[in-house]
Amino acid sequence: MKRFFFLLALFFCTATLGAPAHALFGGGSDDEATSPRKLMTSCGSPGEVCSDGTQFGGLLCPEEEKNLNSCKLLFVPPYDQAILTTWKRKNHKDDIKHDSEHDGASNQGQANPPKDFPALQKCGDLVYAGHSDWYLPAKKELAKMFENRGKIGNFSSQNYWTSSEHSDKFVWVQSFASGAQNKQSKNQKLYVRCVRSEAINENDND
Repeated sequence: MKRFFFLLALFFCTATLGAPAHALFGGGSDDEATSPRKLMTSCGSPGEVCSDGTQFGGLLCPEEEKNLNSCKLLFVPPYDQAILTTWKRKNHKDDIKHDSEHDGASNQGQANPPKDFPALQKCGDLVYAGHSDWYLPAKKELAKMFENRGKIGNFSSQNYWTSSEHSDKFVWVQSFASGAQNKQSKNQKLYVRCVRSEAINENDND
């Protein structure tokens, strides 16, 4: 509880000066500060192995957001979950009715039936380090993985699927060669790295 109020006080002091949350907590930088984050998680900087065996992927905050509770901690397995797998098998349409660029878990929950979405199902079926709440990262979440790729490691210099649709027939993908995000047809065969996240709130910091 004390840790939470320390973070909250630090957050609002900085917010009063006009600094966004992602500037305070490193959401917009590859060189993420460890001192406040060390209080929130057992692993302090991107790429560091956490006590549960996952790797810390970074802190993601919506742009210009000053509410600490809008930020989340990202965690990744130390290896890819699939190579050369499609996003959807057939009948391409508007599969994700409420697309999110920040919330891959929400996107994945709308992909039904799961067997029709191989890339998303790889994450939905994953059980690793005692966790089963893995999902295919959304556009902004995978961008954070690319930003911290050198610290996390074991990424291929290929295109990786996000769970964010571009349009009926296309999905946003992240190039781990150029850093660009582009659209790809849902029947292309690309790479998958899953992610899980934890919200920053009072209960997480008791």
